[in-house]
Amino acid sequence: MSSFTAFGQIAENEGGGNGTTTAGGVITVTTQNTITGSVQFNAGDVNDYWWVDDGVSGTIIFTWSDDVRVFLRQYGNAGRTGAFESNTQVSSGASTTLLASKFYAFFVQDNPAAQGFTSYSIAITGTALPAGGDSDPPNYTAGPATSSTTAQGFDVSATIDETGDIFYVVVPDGSTAPTVDNVIAGESNGGGTPSASGSALAGTSLSATVTGLNSATTYDVYFAAQDDETPTANK
Repeated sequence: MSSFTAFGQIAENEGGGNGTTTAGGVITVTTQNTITGSVQFNAGDVNDYWWVDDGVSGTIIFTWSDDVRVFLRQYGNAGRTGAFESNTQVSSGASTTLLASKFYAFFVQDNPAAQGFTSYSIAITGTALPAGGDSDPPNYTAGPATSSTTAQGFDVSATIDETGDIFYVVVPDGSTAPTVDNVIAGESNGGGTPSASGSALAGTSLSATVTGLNSATTYDVYFAAQDDETPTANK
Protein backbone atom coordinates (compact mmCIF):
# COMPACT_ATOMS: atom_id res chain seq x y z
CA MET A 1 0.00 0.00 0.00
CA SER A 2 1.35 3.38 -0.98
CA SER A 3 1.98 6.18 1.51
CA PHE A 4 0.68 9.39 0.07
CA THR A 5 -2.23 11.74 0.02
CA ALA A 6 -3.07 14.86 -1.96
CA PHE A 7 -3.99 18.31 -0.77
CA GLY A 8 -5.78 20.79 -3.01
CA GLN A 9 -5.68 24.45 -2.09
CA ILE A 10 -8.86 26.39 -2.77
CA ALA A 11 -8.27 29.45 -4.96
CA GLU A 12 -8.80 32.60 -2.93
CA ASN A 13 -8.06 36.29 -3.12
CA GLU A 14 -5.86 37.29 -0.20
CA GLY A 15 -6.39 41.03 -0.59
CA GLY A 16 -5.09 43.66 1.76
CA GLY A 17 -2.97 46.72 2.22
CA ASN A 18 0.23 44.89 1.29
CA GLY A 19 -1.03 43.71 -2.09
CA THR A 20 -2.95 40.71 -3.41
CA THR A 21 -1.97 37.07 -3.55
CA THR A 22 -4.15 34.48 -5.27
CA ALA A 23 -3.52 31.02 -3.89
CA GLY A 24 -4.31 27.86 -5.82
CA GLY A 25 -3.03 24.60 -7.21
CA VAL A 26 -2.57 21.03 -6.05
CA ILE A 27 0.25 19.64 -3.96
CA THR A 28 0.90 15.90 -3.83
CA VAL A 29 2.35 15.11 -0.44
CA THR A 30 4.56 12.11 0.29
CA THR A 31 6.62 11.31 3.35
CA GLN A 32 8.88 14.20 4.35
CA ASN A 33 7.32 16.64 1.86
CA THR A 34 6.51 20.25 2.56
CA ILE A 35 3.83 22.74 1.56
CA THR A 36 4.69 26.41 1.37
CA GLY A 37 2.24 29.30 1.28
CA SER A 38 2.39 33.06 1.09
CA VAL A 39 -0.82 34.78 2.09
CA GLN A 40 -2.33 38.02 3.33
CA PHE A 41 -3.43 37.22 6.85
CA ASN A 42 -5.77 40.01 7.91
CA ALA A 43 -9.14 40.58 9.50
CA GLY A 44 -10.92 39.90 6.20
CA ASP A 45 -9.29 36.54 5.51
CA VAL A 46 -7.26 35.05 8.32
CA ASN A 47 -7.11 31.48 6.96
CA ASP A 48 -5.25 29.76 4.17
CA TYR A 49 -7.54 26.87 3.29
CA TRP A 50 -6.49 23.41 2.05
CA TRP A 51 -8.51 20.24 1.76
CA VAL A 52 -7.60 16.59 1.98
CA ASP A 53 -8.62 14.20 -0.81
CA ASP A 54 -11.85 12.27 -0.22
CA GLY A 55 -11.49 8.72 1.06
CA VAL A 56 -8.06 9.17 2.63
CA SER A 57 -7.36 7.26 5.84
CA GLY A 58 -4.37 6.80 8.12
CA THR A 59 -2.29 9.08 10.30
CA ILE A 60 -0.70 12.38 9.40
CA ILE A 61 1.66 14.79 11.16
CA PHE A 62 2.01 18.54 10.52
CA THR A 63 5.27 20.16 11.65
CA TRP A 64 6.14 23.86 11.45
CA SER A 65 8.14 26.55 13.21
CA ASP A 66 6.51 29.65 11.70
CA ASP A 67 4.22 31.95 13.66
CA VAL A 68 1.00 30.29 12.50
CA ARG A 69 -1.68 27.98 13.85
CA VAL A 70 -3.13 24.95 12.06
CA PHE A 71 -6.68 23.66 12.50
CA LEU A 72 -8.09 20.40 11.08
CA ARG A 73 -11.81 20.40 10.36
CA GLN A 74 -13.88 17.25 9.88
CA TYR A 75 -17.05 17.36 7.76
CA GLY A 76 -19.81 14.88 7.05
CA ASN A 77 -20.12 15.76 3.34
CA ALA A 78 -17.80 15.92 0.34
CA GLY A 79 -18.60 19.57 -0.30
CA ARG A 80 -17.28 20.44 3.15
CA THR A 81 -20.26 22.73 3.64
CA GLY A 82 -22.47 23.49 6.59
CA ALA A 83 -21.53 22.87 10.18
CA PHE A 84 -18.33 20.89 10.61
CA GLU A 85 -18.28 17.91 12.95
CA SER A 86 -15.06 18.94 14.66
CA ASN A 87 -12.50 21.73 14.50
CA THR A 88 -9.25 20.73 16.19
CA GLN A 89 -6.19 22.88 16.64
CA VAL A 90 -3.25 20.71 15.62
CA SER A 91 -0.04 20.69 17.62
CA SER A 92 3.17 20.77 15.61
CA GLY A 93 4.67 17.28 15.57
CA ALA A 94 1.58 15.49 16.92
CA SER A 95 -0.15 12.77 14.90
CA THR A 96 -3.78 12.98 13.81
CA THR A 97 -5.97 10.12 12.58
CA LEU A 98 -8.01 10.49 9.38
CA LEU A 99 -11.04 8.27 8.68
CA ALA A 100 -11.92 7.26 5.11
CA SER A 101 -15.62 7.83 5.80
CA LYS A 102 -15.11 11.51 6.72
CA PHE A 103 -14.04 14.63 4.81
CA TYR A 104 -11.28 16.98 5.93
CA ALA A 105 -9.87 20.45 5.37
CA PHE A 106 -7.07 22.17 7.21
CA PHE A 107 -6.57 25.85 7.82
CA VAL A 108 -3.32 27.73 8.30
CA GLN A 109 -4.12 30.76 10.42
CA ASP A 110 -2.07 33.72 11.50
CA ASN A 111 -0.99 33.95 15.09
CA PRO A 112 -2.69 37.06 16.51
CA ALA A 113 0.74 38.43 17.36
CA ALA A 114 1.86 38.22 13.72
CA GLN A 115 -0.63 40.28 11.71
CA GLY A 116 0.24 41.26 8.16
CA PHE A 117 1.71 39.56 5.11
CA THR A 118 3.29 36.27 6.19
CA SER A 119 4.83 33.27 4.46
CA TYR A 120 4.88 29.84 6.04
CA SER A 121 6.25 26.35 5.50
CA ILE A 122 4.70 23.17 6.91
CA ALA A 123 6.27 19.72 6.68
CA ILE A 124 3.81 16.84 6.32
CA THR A 125 4.59 13.24 7.23
CA GLY A 126 2.51 10.20 8.03
CA THR A 127 1.03 6.97 6.75
CA ALA A 128 -2.07 8.24 4.97
CA LEU A 129 -3.31 5.97 2.20
CA PRO A 130 -4.47 6.90 -1.30
CA ALA A 131 -8.11 7.86 -1.59
CA GLY A 132 -10.26 4.77 -1.31
CA GLY A 133 -7.46 2.63 0.12
CA ASP A 134 -7.34 -1.08 -0.64
CA SER A 135 -10.74 -2.36 -1.76
CA ASP A 136 -9.72 -5.87 -2.86
CA PRO A 137 -10.18 -8.98 -0.67
CA PRO A 138 -7.25 -11.37 -0.19
CA ASN A 139 -6.53 -14.01 -2.83
CA TYR A 140 -5.56 -17.57 -1.97
CA THR A 141 -2.09 -18.44 -3.23
CA ALA A 142 -2.19 -21.97 -1.78
CA GLY A 143 -5.23 -24.00 -0.76
CA PRO A 144 -7.52 -23.86 0.99
CA ALA A 145 -6.96 -27.58 1.40
CA THR A 146 -7.32 -30.59 3.68
CA SER A 147 -4.77 -33.38 4.17
CA SER A 148 -3.62 -36.17 6.49
CA THR A 149 -7.13 -37.50 7.09
CA THR A 150 -7.64 -39.81 10.09
CA ALA A 151 -10.72 -41.43 11.63
CA GLN A 152 -11.30 -38.41 13.87
CA GLY A 153 -9.96 -35.50 11.87
CA PHE A 154 -7.64 -33.98 9.28
CA ASP A 155 -5.29 -31.06 8.69
CA VAL A 156 -6.39 -27.77 7.09
CA SER A 157 -4.19 -25.19 5.38
CA ALA A 158 -4.41 -22.01 3.33
CA THR A 159 -2.20 -19.09 2.28
CA ILE A 160 -3.29 -15.59 1.20
CA ASP A 161 -1.47 -12.84 -0.70
CA GLU A 162 -1.65 -10.09 1.95
CA THR A 163 -1.67 -9.77 5.71
CA GLY A 164 -5.03 -10.65 7.19
CA ASP A 165 -7.06 -13.35 8.94
CA ILE A 166 -8.05 -16.84 7.72
CA PHE A 167 -10.99 -18.74 9.23
CA TYR A 168 -12.55 -22.18 8.80
CA VAL A 169 -15.56 -24.10 10.06
CA VAL A 170 -16.37 -27.81 9.76
CA VAL A 171 -19.99 -28.96 9.42
CA PRO A 172 -21.63 -32.31 8.58
CA ASP A 173 -21.97 -33.00 4.87
CA GLY A 174 -25.33 -31.83 3.55
CA SER A 175 -25.68 -28.97 6.04
CA THR A 176 -26.70 -25.58 4.67
CA ALA A 177 -23.53 -23.70 3.73
CA PRO A 178 -22.53 -20.99 6.21
CA THR A 179 -22.13 -17.41 5.02
CA VAL A 180 -18.76 -15.68 4.98
CA ASP A 181 -19.75 -13.81 8.13
CA ASN A 182 -20.75 -17.12 9.75
CA VAL A 183 -17.32 -18.58 9.00
CA ILE A 184 -15.54 -15.50 10.36
CA ALA A 185 -17.65 -15.74 13.53
CA GLY A 186 -16.90 -19.47 13.89
CA GLU A 187 -20.53 -20.43 13.31
CA SER A 188 -22.55 -22.81 11.17
CA ASN A 189 -25.36 -21.42 9.02
CA GLY A 190 -27.84 -19.45 11.11
CA GLY A 191 -25.40 -18.92 13.95
CA GLY A 192 -25.23 -22.47 15.26
CA THR A 193 -22.24 -24.34 16.65
CA PRO A 194 -20.16 -26.14 13.99
CA SER A 195 -18.42 -29.47 14.46
CA ALA A 196 -15.10 -27.60 14.56
CA SER A 197 -13.72 -24.16 13.80
CA GLY A 198 -10.49 -22.20 13.94
CA SER A 199 -8.52 -19.26 12.61
CA ALA A 200 -5.10 -17.74 11.99
CA LEU A 201 -4.96 -14.00 12.69
CA ALA A 202 -2.71 -11.17 11.50
CA GLY A 203 -0.70 -13.24 9.05
CA THR A 204 -0.75 -14.83 5.60
CA SER A 205 -1.06 -18.56 6.34
CA LEU A 206 -3.21 -21.05 8.22
CA SER A 207 -2.10 -24.53 9.30
CA ALA A 208 -4.18 -26.46 11.83
CA THR A 209 -5.27 -29.95 12.82
CA VAL A 210 -8.97 -30.70 13.28
CA THR A 211 -9.69 -33.45 15.83
CA GLY A 212 -12.62 -34.95 17.73
CA LEU A 213 -14.84 -35.70 14.73
CA ASN A 214 -17.15 -38.70 14.34
CA SER A 215 -15.60 -41.41 12.17
CA ALA A 216 -19.05 -42.38 10.83
CA THR A 217 -19.84 -38.86 9.58
CA THR A 218 -18.75 -37.10 6.39
CA TYR A 219 -17.86 -33.43 6.78
CA ASP A 220 -17.56 -30.27 4.69
CA VAL A 221 -15.01 -27.53 5.42
CA TYR A 222 -15.64 -23.86 4.63
CA PHE A 223 -12.92 -21.19 4.58
CA ALA A 224 -13.03 -17.38 4.62
CA ALA A 225 -10.31 -14.72 4.60
CA GLN A 226 -10.22 -10.98 5.25
CA ASP A 227 -7.46 -8.38 5.01
CA ASP A 228 -6.36 -5.88 7.66
CA GLU A 229 -7.93 -2.74 6.15
CA THR A 230 -9.56 -0.35 8.62
CA PRO A 231 -12.20 0.62 9.45
CA THR A 232 -13.72 -2.11 7.24
CA ALA A 233 -11.86 -5.27 6.23
CA ASN A 234 -12.26 -6.67 2.71
CA LYS A 235 -13.44 -10.29 2.78
